[in-house]
Amino acid sequence: MKFKPFELERWFVILKQLLDLTGNTFDHIDVMLGYGWSNGLPKLRELIAEEYEDLDANHIVVTNGAIEANFIISSTLLEPNSEVVTFFPTYAQLWQVGENLGARVKKLRLLMDNKYKPNIDQLADMINENTDLLILNFPSNPAGAVIERKDLEEICELAEHYNIPILSDEIYRGLEYKATDRAPAAADLYENAISVSGLSKVYGLPGLRIGWLACKNKELLDRIWSFRDFTSICNGVLNEKVAEIALKSRELLRERGRKIAVKNFEILKQWVDDHSDVISWVPPKAAVLTMLMYHFDMDSETFCRGLVEEKSVFTAPGSCFETEKQFRVGFGYDTERLKEGLKRLGEYIASLKER
Repeated sequence: MKFKPFELERWFVILKQLLDLTGNTFDHIDVMLGYGWSNGLPKLRELIAEEYEDLDANHIVVTNGAIEANFIISSTLLEPNSEVVTFFPTYAQLWQVGENLGARVKKLRLLMDNKYKPNIDQLADMINENTDLLILNFPSNPAGAVIERKDLEEICELAEHYNIPILSDEIYRGLEYKATDRAPAAADLYENAISVSGLSKVYGLPGLRIGWLACKNKELLDRIWSFRDFTSICNGVLNEKVAEIALKSRELLRERGRKIAVKNFEILKQWVDDHSDVISWVPPKAAVLTMLMYHFDMDSETFCRGLVEEKSVFTAPGSCFETEKQFRVGFGYDTERLKEGLKRLGEYIASLKER
């Protein structure tokens, strides 16, 4: 199978710290290093199910990162000539797996001018009985936009009308700056919605490679679980035991992540305000990334390549998301590193204005 290159990835918490933060020691990790459960350790699935209002451990499959969950969902549900509808721009893997499988991908663009709010009327015109999968990603990558509960409910009702499964990538859910901006999980609203998440973003533990998918429809869940036998079979059991420790302290880790996000967002907001003559944006309401638009004549790849070469600052060009004169910035790092990066970005923009 010939796969289209994953352009974004081409650009693109130590264990002891976690144990110290949660008041644990290595003595708390007692596990035989054999094969694990193919759907995840039972206790871990119980802890993950607490993320949802109406699901239990039997509705959860643990995966090697959310990226494996996304992959096995599309690989199970799609084939050549399947039809996929996705909001866009979004995390490229979500729709590119289907495209690489030969599916037809229809993109409904989320517009900066509309604050990345989904247009439900346009979606209603786009989906039909031939649609095999609807893809959502809120809070969104790359914009950090959130979805309102009423919009999510309407989307689920439309999907239910045509019996369309939903792949809902919710990896940043829980990292909203205000709790009132947090929408429910799609899996809690619609039987055929599959919510995907993990420990990488909100919990700040990407090195564990723990993700999961959650779905009320057991028949659908079991189909996806069966496909996993052809990928990684199971997770590392040590990783899953450490994940249990993390989820037992979920509120502590979530609050830690939220504080970092809010603090760094305020720093980024001040920087954008200081450069408003050449930079505009829709301020994110969640996550630790967003899109910035610049107001001078240069394609995004040239802009980002020059920024790396001249200032050693890494951003993702808008071309990775099929848009121009924009670039994605991440701000989930150490605050001092963020300040230094923004300082260099400002110097780079100043130099461009003089050319």
